[in-house]
Amino acid sequence: MTKVLFAIDDFEGPVAGTETQFWNVLTGLDRNLIEPGVLLLRPSAFLARSAPDIAVRTMRVSKLFSPTAVFRAFSAALWARRNGYRIVHTFLNDVSILLPWPMRLMGIRVIVSRRDEGFWYTRKILRVLKVNRPVVSCVIANANAVADAVVQHEGYGRSDVVVMPNGIKPPASNLSNPEARNRFGLSAEAVVFTIIANLRPLKRVEDAIAAVAGLAAGQPDWILLVAGADRPGRRGDSHRRELEELAGELGVSDRVRFLGAVEDTDTLIAASDVGVLCSETEGMSNSLLQFMFAGKPVIASAVGGNVEIVEQQRTGITYPVGEVDELRRAIRLLGSDASLRREYGSYAGRRAEERYSVGRLLEDLTRLYRGEAFNRSPKPGGKPVYPANRKQS
Repeated sequence: MTKVLFAIDDFEGPVAGTETQFWNVLTGLDRNLIEPGVLLLRPSAFLARSAPDIAVRTMRVSKLFSPTAVFRAFSAALWARRNGYRIVHTFLNDVSILLPWPMRLMGIRVIVSRRDEGFWYTRKILRVLKVNRPVVSCVIANANAVADAVVQHEGYGRSDVVVMPNGIKPPASNLSNPEARNRFGLSAEAVVFTIIANLRPLKRVEDAIAAVAGLAAGQPDWILLVAGADRPGRRGDSHRRELEELAGELGVSDRVRFLGAVEDTDTLIAASDVGVLCSETEGMSNSLLQFMFAGKPVIASAVGGNVEIVEQQRTGITYPVGEVDELRRAIRLLGSDASLRREYGSYAGRRAEERYSVGRLLEDLTRLYRGEAFNRSPKPGGKPVYPANRKQS
């Protein structure tokens, strides 16, 4: 039995990409092989309610760069050692900054996840990450583009980074498209394009709104749904308000619907025709994978892991980030051709099952935790993923 301590900043539930992956791993591992525990910077009522059988320790750290945070990190590392944990796997950024040295000094192997291209890097953070580098045994990146960013900015060698794509569960909803549309008040005739992403400026939802505005007059039944929790915008308050104002200015308020955070994304995807993602930076998007698993084609900006997920004109269409005219052409192409949507969607479903199942992710992680070899597949086009580091010191 291998005891693994999973560390995350905070956890309100599987409400975003990293949190969903954390939850899938925590609850999906074979308990005959792996005994998980959780270390949090801040309390989680969700974990206490939903995973009462898993040991949880909360550090109660509010200010990362402080003597109190360092003291509590060493206290947590001592607790982890006393309780038999020999591996800590960090998710999210703050724990990967704070924990590596305390854990390693207590003889605990440190595995760090990276799930984006480093939009959060600052000079100060990069200095700390480079100080941590000698005591990190392995970095798990969820896409080749993320691995490239880690090597370039954090100074790891390629042998220190292993690429494990996200693992997604098959859709839980068994509703038909008409039944799902009834849930969201959508007509059977509408062509529905859907974005699932927390509303932040880097997601560039405004590009999709502008693209739809160029089509709206001739395509009154083409609808853009935007699902995601509101986040601060460019003015520092609500980004949703900024996007709603833009839709009004462009005259497409009746074509663009903001749904807020949607818990049942499977039903939303069942109600949709095409998944869309316009981000200016991306690791590996869970929402794109969810659409593909449901047999839906996708349109995505050609950044980060998007180009690894989307096989051009087979599972969907990629376009240069920020190029609204190209995005509009992709929307027009898929929106006007139902047979093409079915063709792309069918292939997308097969590829998702082959490459991005949660079962495969759990098998690879289990082998990594136990020091065994595991399967690695290159991204489409043949670029190899980086091999796992086998350092045990």
